[in-house]
Amino acid sequence: MRFAPPEHIYQRTRDAIRRLRKLGVDGDSLFRCASEFGLTPDLIELVEDGCVAAATIVERAARSGGARTTYFGLAAEAAFLAGDMLGTLRLLRESLAHENEWCTALPHVFFIRKRALPDQKELLDRAGIPQL
Repeated sequence: MRFAPPEHIYQRTRDAIRRLRKLGVDGDSLFRCASEFGLTPDLIELVEDGCVAAATIVERAARSGGARTTYFGLAAEAAFLAGDMLGTLRLLRESLAHENEWCTALPHVFFIRKRALPDQKELLDRAGIPQL
């Protein structure tokens, strides 16, 4: 790593995530370190590829302030990809409960509904998760 002026730190973070991922760094460790100052598309991709555990994201959500909706939504995606439907429902509800004028849970609901099997969609409906 080289020195990066403050105006380039976002791009440097993205580059570092990509390089470290190629080197085989554990997804949970990478997410813990790189998400401290916010999310990047590379971190979201890391979650959507199933490389980050839901518990890691929930841990980060505790310190996220107004972005809890997004972190709980990503945790729901991670739980879904891991096959934990009960955890998915719990985390989606948590994400919906923390919605505000800046963050919505709908991208995470869409991600899960798009990949859900018919019986999983029925569970989502019974749990009151919005249909899109």
